[in-house]
Amino acid sequence: KTPGPTGFYGRSCYLKFNGDRSVTLNFGTVDMGGGHRNAMRQIAAETLRISPERITVSSDIDTQTSPWEWQTVGSLSVLLCGQAVVEAAGKAIELLKETAARVLGCPSGQLS
Repeated sequence: KTPGPTGFYGRSCYLKFNGDRSVTLNFGTVDMGGGHRNAMRQIAAETLRISPERITVSSDIDTQTSPWEWQTVGSLSVLLCGQAVVEAAGKAIELLKETAARVLGCPSGQLS
């Protein structure tokens, strides 16, 4: 840990879309009682417009597989990691629309 802010407060996450129509969400924030796991599940569900029950949160920390995380301090985790979840889910939606548009032979802008 650094003694003070490094100037980079980045957060990241991974979304995996499973064959059973569920989503696995992985992020590097450590939940120390702040409810991060549930908050990230709800943020992802709202952004993806699916039920939170279809989202599995995997936040077991492993330096080989976990997304990069700055620090779990100062109540910033939900704000910053939540933004990463919204951004990742938004990008996933656009990629899914582009793929569906190619299959359906229509512009991706017509899909919701």
